[in-house]
Amino acid sequence: MNLNILGLSLKRLARLEDAYDSFYKLHAILKNNPEVIYHIADIQEQLEDNSQAQEWYMQVMLRGVNSLLGKLES
Repeated sequence: MNLNILGLSLKRLARLEDAYDSFYKLHAILKNNPEVIYHIADIQEQLEDNSQAQEWYMQVMLRGVNSLLGKLES
């Protein structure tokens, strides 16, 4: 199964640790994908690990907010 679909499904089911694992594995494959990094940051924030969430959000910003916003709007 596609790791992105699995991660999104687990996230919707509030299985946040499992969703994080799925997105983290996907990040190992797609290191520069801002959408994957965004989901990792969002999950960390939902898990109330704000320092880790902030670090991941910074990576999203470094890789280009415009790229992420373009994908979210389509």
